Amino acid sequence: MSLPGSGGMQDDAGTLLQVRDLRVNFLTSERESVPAVRGISFAIPEDATVALVGESGSGKTVTGLAVMGLLPRGRSVIDPAARIQYRGRELTALDYAGLRALRGAEMSMIFQDPMSSLNPVFSVGFQIGEVLRLHLGLDAEQARARTIVLLDEVGIPEPARRVDSYPFELSGGQQQRAMIAMAIACGPRLLIADEPTTALDVTIQKQIIELLAELKVRQRMSMLFISHDLALVGEIADWIVVMRQGEIREQGPADRILGAPQDAYTRALLACRPRLDRRRARLPVVADFLDADPDQVDASDRLVTHQLSHPSEPVTRAQAAQRDVDTPPALEVQGLSVSYSGREGLRRVERPAVREVNFRLGRGRTLGLVGESGSGKTTLARAIAGLLPVSAGVVRLDGRTLAGATRTMNERRRLQIVFQNPHASLNPRFTAGRLLMEPMRLHGIGAGEDERLERVGELLRRVGLPPEAAQRYPHEFSGGQRQRIAVARCLALEPDVLICDEAVSALDVSVQAQLLNLLQDLQDDFGMSYLFISHDLAVVRHVADEVLVMRAGSIVEQGVADTLFARPEHPYTRELLAAVPGLT
Repeated sequence: MSLPGSGGMQDDAGTLLQVRDLRVNFLTSERESVPAVRGISFAIPEDATVALVGESGSGKTVTGLAVMGLLPRGRSVIDPAARIQYRGRELTALDYAGLRALRGAEMSMIFQDPMSSLNPVFSVGFQIGEVLRLHLGLDAEQARARTIVLLDEVGIPEPARRVDSYPFELSGGQQQRAMIAMAIACGPRLLIADEPTTALDVTIQKQIIELLAELKVRQRMSMLFISHDLALVGEIADWIVVMRQGEIREQGPADRILGAPQDAYTRALLACRPRLDRRRARLPVVADFLDADPDQVDASDRLVTHQLSHPSEPVTRAQAAQRDVDTPPALEVQGLSVSYSGREGLRRVERPAVREVNFRLGRGRTLGLVGESGSGKTTLARAIAGLLPVSAGVVRLDGRTLAGATRTMNERRRLQIVFQNPHASLNPRFTAGRLLMEPMRLHGIGAGEDERLERVGELLRRVGLPPEAAQRYPHEFSGGQRQRIAVARCLALEPDVLICDEAVSALDVSVQAQLLNLLQDLQDDFGMSYLFISHDLAVVRHVADEVLVMRAGSIVEQGVADTLFARPEHPYTRELLAAVPGLT
């Protein structure tokens, strides 16, 4: 297999896609030109997987959209000197009809968020069938039969029934599988996968990666795999291109990039990710590496690890867990069950989602909750927060039983939740300042508007944002910054317990490290207790004192984090750990 060399491109023979000196600028409303991609070059050979890796805003997705000809018209400009050649054809010279003939048939793209990419008013079968009808000329009956085969091929259970399901009736993993089925429907030669496993749990992530690798071999596809996670691309990529701020920092064979990275930024991406084999006192961030000597970085990392694991540590996790048993918990859940109503024919039935969950969360402690999509984690979190009715059981805050929807304002203030998607949980018509002011007004926090405004500035500084950010709207922030605002909004009420529901799952590793460090600082300063929900076991390993493992609505294993990760007892826990990408 011929791959592009780091010092320049090799001969074009055997190359499926060649990108040379790609420059993309976006136009602002004031018609100013903002560079997004700054002269990058790479190649994708036949039957190979090339990964684009970098933080949010590095230009990865823009590069993929440029190859597909999907950049927004009138708002983006590709430099005339740029070359994007697919099997020798210059894509930048093709008109709309020429690009449309290639898209879907020769080149396909899996987008990051399947729920926003799939049309909610059409069944998944109709949407996949539309591709087959347009590109292969199949009639409705043939398209339906082929769609069922495709759904079965990507591992969706009961494909003959699911073909008529709407996107909202599928889990996140099933939605992504439906997107993959649509992308491979016509047997494309090039598949662009843009963060196809972001926000999926580790077992589904592993299944998707294995599925893509299998389809690549079976259909002899080449793949451009876009991700922020170097550990993940190590499972699938032959060649890795590392991007930052629109430029390529380094590229080379996957084993060399992962084993002996040359660029400080690549080393930073590898180091920012939490590890399963050890827990560091504090996660490094990208800024720690860019201007540092590699030997110094390695030494400081070893020192942090030593300080955490040294036998002279005054209080171990196991000792702290025992201390929690002997003191009143901040949050206690007993026999909590949640069911959803549904219909089977003319009968109304109750479908259990959470089954008799019990746990205690100590003051100033973090309890991790892990499990696959559909295991009941978010349902449990919403029930504890009083956002869903419970079928049975009680929730106690500092020993006081909380009601459901009739909780007092003070009880709601003391128990807050950070949702997974800040884009959906932040009102797009409110500035960041108003988003923080509103809960303070409702709960009577602050003596007046002047004091509340002062608190807004302090909250923004606390989460690492400048006070002037109060005047900006959610769409003007990055994903990581929006999540910081969501955390600040909860902190405005000075809660005792904070539920983090997949709060860092969709963030790139550097922003994730910053937010995890922030949560640690806030816990140290204010003694807050966290119920930390995540599908990322390495993140849970880093933050949690104790861990609950949830499956099909029930807790199947729980214990001190160090013990559970070192010696898991339940087969399901071992299955979750086995699914974590190898570079952990």
